[in-house]
Amino acid sequence: MIMKPDDMCSLFALRHSVRQFSNQEVDIKDIGAINKAGLSAPCAMGHHASHLFVFHKDEDGYKKLINLCSKDDGQDVFYGAPVIILETVDENSVIPDKDGAAVIENMLLAASFLGLGGCWINSPVNVFNNNGKALKQIDVPAEYKVIGAVAIGYQKEQ
Repeated sequence: MIMKPDDMCSLFALRHSVRQFSNQEVDIKDIGAINKAGLSAPCAMGHHASHLFVFHKDEDGYKKLINLCSKDDGQDVFYGAPVIILETVDENSVIPDKDGAAVIENMLLAASFLGLGGCWINSPVNVFNNNGKALKQIDVPAEYKVIGAVAIGYQKEQ
């Protein structure tokens, strides 16, 4: 599909951070498309080193992720999103933070294109980096570096 310049600019303008999600389930095909868009992002020297981990609201891994990342006051840093995609890179990444930022931006744009809301969440970086024990609790290899997460879902009507 070829987008016209106005369509492309509309998509960029449409994308915004969503922090209130409905309970509506997100289609697995949409999650696949979002992940594919993320993994299509440019990366330094062609070293595609990103690994995406998807957490669904009704699964144990999701609950563990929420518990590990919640603030001291118990606030859910993922805003109750039905899907969380954790973005990590392995040791092959040349510039992990920049490569990871491109992956996350592609995912957010894809979510907007599909009519979903998304929000870039940085707090997992503080929780998991240099903490292989915590990563193992959510079944992520201890040597991976967490770049961030994306909360995905349908925006709650206001």
